[in-house]
This record gives sequence, structure tokens and C-alpha cells, in this order.
Amino acid sequence: MTNSEFTLLANEVLQRLKMVSPIKTGNLRYNAIRMQLIDENTIKIYIDETIAPYAVYTIEPWISPKWNGKQNPNEKWWDNEIEKIINDLAMEHHGEVRGY
Repeated sequence: MTNSEFTLLANEVLQRLKMVSPIKTGNLRYNAIRMQLIDENTIKIYIDETIAPYAVYTIEPWISPKWNGKQNPNEKWWDNEIEKIINDLAMEHHGEVRGY
């Protein structure tokens, strides 16, 4: 894979995560989900918690009495999409997923 192909792939992954992120104000989706190029073969995609400190509450179960036992409708959105992306990439590139 060339550097430009890797960059395109990394941007595709970033956009997929942004598109499935919960959106109320747009801050999480448009400002806090970030990508950092570590080296020519490694990227880091993360949520900048200094921008969206509430992000964890969009991913984890609601346990506060405030929610009266309701389930978080966005629970595990990050983990679920990462798993889909990993499986899609393995299929597209004739690879195999072996634990992560």
C-alpha cells in the first residue's frame, strides 16, 4: 500500500467514525474526533476529551439515577463501528482478523 493509499484509507476510517457519532451540537462529530499520523504505517484516531469531555457518556452505559434505568441509545457506538471497520477492511483486503 502506498503512502497516499494509506492516507486515503485513514481518512475513510475517520469519516466513518464521524458519520456514526452521536450528534446534538456537532462538537463531538466535527471538532473532537481526531486523527494523528504516527508514522507512514500508523494512525491514531481518538476523541479529544479536552474538546468533548462528555464523550464517554455517549459510549458507556448510563448508570446514574438521573436516567431512571433507561439505556443509553448511543451505547457502544465507538466500539461497534471500530469492529465493523476492522472486519470490512479485512474483507476488502483479503485479510484475516485475529484478535485485537
